[in-house]
Amino acid sequence: MACRITSAGSDPGHHPSNAGSTGTWGLSICFNRVMSMSCRIFLVEDDNRVRPIPYARFHRFYFLDDKDETFPEYAGQRLRYAFVIIDLENRRPVSIKRSDFSFVRFDSAGCLDKAEWIRGAKLGMDSSSHAYFKPTSSRIIDANYRFAKKRYDHEFRWKPNKTIINAIMESIFGKKTRPLKLV
Repeated sequence: MACRITSAGSDPGHHPSNAGSTGTWGLSICFNRVMSMSCRIFLVEDDNRVRPIPYARFHRFYFLDDKDETFPEYAGQRLRYAFVIIDLENRRPVSIKRSDFSFVRFDSAGCLDKAEWIRGAKLGMDSSSHAYFKPTSSRIIDANYRFAKKRYDHEFRWKPNKTIINAIMESIFGKKTRPLKLV
């Protein structure tokens, strides 16, 4: 199969937070089809309504700490959000590559609550520290990372229900129509 990887905003191996403002990265051309990946962000409100947020806006809000990018309607709240990476073919979504479900806390002005963000990042790093440090003794087992991972999963992860999954799928792929029944 003749494919070549080109650039679309950034290198294909980079995390989506490093991508260009479009949220699309990694472009490959296979048999006259353009394949790439993109990410979509969805805020999930307390009543389970799913609100798509443009990736560029979320990127400025979450990763760049842009004080001009606020969500005043969510001031003082902690909301669930879904981060979904999708495969595109000829700029149309064809499959979901990965999805993460986490929380975001807004301060009283609707900006990102940095203290909560830092606490989550620290727990996330603590839960993976076993991969970077070798034990000093073969008789002592360091289980701190396991406890950190449990705590991180409990405080910063959530599992979507079928209604939320369907709303996200409909937003990405469009409304599914029932196949015609021939009589």
